Amino acid sequence: MNRNEWSLAREVAVNAATKAGELARERFGGKLTIQHKDDRGDLVTEVDVQADRLIVEDILAVFPSHRIYSEEAGEGGTVSDWVWHVDPLDGTNNFALGMPLYGVCISLSYQGQIVLGVIRDSALGLNYVAVKDEGESVGTKASSRAFG
Repeated sequence: MNRNEWSLAREVAVNAATKAGELARERFGGKLTIQHKDDRGDLVTEVDVQADRLIVEDILAVFPSHRIYSEEAGEGGTVSDWVWHVDPLDGTNNFALGMPLYGVCISLSYQGQIVLGVIRDSALGLNYVAVKDEGESVGTKASSRAFG
């Protein structure tokens, strides 16, 4: 990917995380359909599934040749050196119990190395962004930190 595509990947990830985070924030504290995901006590809600679908659709609309591993939908996309990892509602158990400690996590790797990471703190409305080989900056909406 060239520098413009890097910027686009960052934009897509931040926008998708923001949208998914807002969905979670709007539904927080409301009535949820909760299911057990596995024998370890992990939960899944309809918000997890909706946020996952939203993120995956946004990524594939711009990067249809990339691979995606999402927590709720599994593997998708084509075989690629570029792989997105999506956790649409990290902290589902907290979310379901009414604890405002949850967020959205999206990362992009190239040939097995993470090159972009976005975390959306849904409750606080903040994005944290890290891009490989970029400098550090801190802001109220996004904080950037370089991968080493």
